Amino acid sequence: MQSEQQLELRHLTEAATEMLASVAESGSYTRVFSFWKLPSFGDQIRYSLYAPRRSDSTLRPFLDTTIWRRSVDSEKLRDPIERLKHTRHLVPTIVESSKFLDSHAVTDAIRVLEGLGIPSLRPSEQVVGLDGTQFRFAFSQGYFSLDVCWWADRPDSWQCFAASIIELVANLQNNENQEAEHVSGGNGG
Repeated sequence: MQSEQQLELRHLTEAATEMLASVAESGSYTRVFSFWKLPSFGDQIRYSLYAPRRSDSTLRPFLDTTIWRRSVDSEKLRDPIERLKHTRHLVPTIVESSKFLDSHAVTDAIRVLEGLGIPSLRPSEQVVGLDGTQFRFAFSQGYFSLDVCWWADRPDSWQCFAASIIELVANLQNNENQEAEHVSGGNGG
């Protein structure tokens, strides 16, 4: 990849990272948590669970999913000829979807979160990695918040916490209900 294309990829990566980090707030909903799965080279994803602020609301909880299609955007920079097929300023290809959930799924998710302990803040093992997947979990509830990151090869003291969060998100993804999806950005081609 030429240096000009590397620079473009860096700018595209920075823009996509900012978009994934930016979690929408809602007046009618409370964000229960957000979870990021950030592989070094693959598509990156953020899940955010939202619940209605009022328990008597007719609104339904939902899982918001935002994916940066890094594989699609990297292909645009594969070589100078491929690059010419796209607009001058590349915009990250972002796919967003919202999946409505039943209230029991949210209640169960909150119960799982309440049962988790915070992992050791200073693990005794050293984890080093160049390529792989980073995970991030964040929530905020009033004066209490937590924002933690870990590498795929997590320390032993983080095993239970990390596995529980990953399983929780997988269960929410597999919850059967309606789903709506739309794609933004990407500069077509």
